[in-house]
Amino acid sequence: MNHTLRVCAYCGVSFADTGRTPLYCSARCKSRAYDERHREQRRAYARQWYLRQPRPPQPPPRTCEQCGQEFSPGKPWGRYCSATCRYRAYRQRHRA
Repeated sequence: MNHTLRVCAYCGVSFADTGRTPLYCSARCKSRAYDERHREQRRAYARQWYLRQPRPPQPPPRTCEQCGQEFSPGKPWGRYCSATCRYRAYRQRHRA
């Protein structure tokens, strides 16, 4: 049987042609080439999926339990306007 040498389309290594017309030297190269070709397509789909998701409503303004300043919480259960106020409240609660 006469084998001709082919060059892998992914890694560039020479390999013996086994009769069919393979483009890749191994299943690993074939899989990596497929992943490379479809990576951007998967990212674009994920981006579109994320943008289609409904956004939660912005929580109403609240008053900080530590300093009394009005603030817009990032989460509906936000109690303090900053990490500093949160830390001060923690210290007051745990002072014995």
